[in-house]
Amino acid sequence: MAVRKMSELLDSQSLSAAPLEKIVGLGKTSRVLANMVQDFDIDLLILGTRGRTGIIGKILDAVAEETIRLSPCPVLSVGARTGRAAGNDVGFKRVLCATDFSLESISAVRLALEWAKEHSARLTLLHAVEGCVANTVEERRRLAVFFEKQLQSVIPARAMHIAGLELQIEFGSASESILEAAQQTATDLVVLGARRAEVLRRRRGRRTVAQVLSKARCPLLTVNQSAVV
Repeated sequence: MAVRKMSELLDSQSLSAAPLEKIVGLGKTSRVLANMVQDFDIDLLILGTRGRTGIIGKILDAVAEETIRLSPCPVLSVGARTGRAAGNDVGFKRVLCATDFSLESISAVRLALEWAKEHSARLTLLHAVEGCVANTVEERRRLAVFFEKQLQSVIPARAMHIAGLELQIEFGSASESILEAAQQTATDLVVLGARRAEVLRRRRGRRTVAQVLSKARCPLLTVNQSAVV
């Protein structure tokens, strides 16, 4: 049945002109896809996600999140909320990359810089300061200056000249800051670093990738530490 459904999809009018190959695997979705990425030397894995509440939506988004964390290559997730403009022929013109300065997110910064260069896009690098009490405007200003310097330190020297590169510091929830910034700048693509599953089991806390994945109105590009960029 899977082979038949795949053949019907590839034979559709919208896909018939593209060079395609059908592969069907058996087993747990996230593990099967991770193995296929290695076996077929895949550079980019693309997933469709529901991005909505409800039992089925939550199950499918959980599968997508686990795949993101296991995949040895970057993953582009396209949700049901994504508008058609994000995938047009023009490409990604506004890219937003959030970093918490972890190894995964630094890899995401490098990937975002490459995508911005490839698509001649404007790139915003964002850091959200979470759990920090700044009682005065001056304290916030000093923190913003400090973290802006931290952002500058993760940008390779050769990339500092990229046109349209912006640095942004926000205070509060990372996921809410990312979603709000993406909406305000009409972002076409959000880029995030994703921790692998075994790391999450050792660290409790909110899952920024999962929250952005479920609510983003544009595609989400993710990279974990094992996905060398």
